[in-house]
Amino acid sequence: MSVAEPSLLPWQLNQTFLAIGTLPFTSTLTETLSMLPSFLVIGVVAVVTGETPSPRWLLLIPVMGVFAIFNLGAGLFAARATSVVRDVQQILPFVFRILLYASGVLFSAAEYAEGSYRWFFTLNPVYAFLTIARWTILGSDVSLSLLLSAGIWTAVITVTGFLWFRAGEASYGRS
Repeated sequence: MSVAEPSLLPWQLNQTFLAIGTLPFTSTLTETLSMLPSFLVIGVVAVVTGETPSPRWLLLIPVMGVFAIFNLGAGLFAARATSVVRDVQQILPFVFRILLYASGVLFSAAEYAEGSYRWFFTLNPVYAFLTIARWTILGSDVSLSLLLSAGIWTAVITVTGFLWFRAGEASYGRS
């Protein structure tokens, strides 16, 4: 006769193991899913302004999937950086805002991206993902260098973020 294990009582929840890596993952997943209505609006606006739907639009799904993986790596990296230096949490919104402003969200970056600042835009991962996403919907030009930039940034940030996050996992929640 075996003794059944007692069920988990509410006051025992702090003794339950929760993989700390699930926090950046669920945060990234939540933000990715919250963008879905925006993509529907983008599709409607594109059709209303004269764009014809094409099979190329379906490529937006893997582009956003790769972008979500990039964001997961950045989230892991930021979580670890914040656990080491608490003030990083105050700086991150400014860093993200600068990346957005320097990526052509608010202005047409095409004229700047072809001149002497081309290297800057090619190295900006947000610009790379925005340009690739614009290509899927609007059919604008996208260069191989931007595709490589997005892929390399995704691989480097995800692997580096995961390894650095994992290296500090034993110290989380100890301070």
